[in-house]
Amino acid sequence: MELDEPIARLLDPEDPAERSVVEGNLDACRGVLTRASEEGWTMSMMENYVKEQDLSEEVSETLLNVWRRNESKIREEAKKKSFWGNSLKRLSWRVDVSTKSRYVEDLNEPCAIMELNMSNSGDGENANTVKFEIDRDMLARMNEEVTRLQELISSF
Repeated sequence: MELDEPIARLLDPEDPAERSVVEGNLDACRGVLTRASEEGWTMSMMENYVKEQDLSEEVSETLLNVWRRNESKIREEAKKKSFWGNSLKRLSWRVDVSTKSRYVEDLNEPCAIMELNMSNSGDGENANTVKFEIDRDMLARMNEEVTRLQELISSF
């Protein structure tokens, strides 16, 4: 992508003193955008933050325009960078009735057949699939653990 001449001069000035100012402004903007993305700021929150800061009008206007136009992209990029391992891409399930097992001839016990599709955050093509059967008791224990996990996450 080629930049217009004035923008290119602004971003890469010949004077080393100006260059350090530009680099400082870029670092400050990067920090503000990262914080806004992590904390889930709305546009009005960003506007309030910019008003409270000692930023030049150009930097303030640029920050607001970047956030307005790219908020979802910035959030998505921050989300991608926050994952370091596998993530759950899809969960599917169905209820089935076990009619017999190796040890019990007539079972008629409902169970769920679960399928989890997981992939590494950077590698969507190589997904791992885990399939398993879960009975009523195990499902109750799993729900308790998920509830505990949800409460723990909500406490932050």
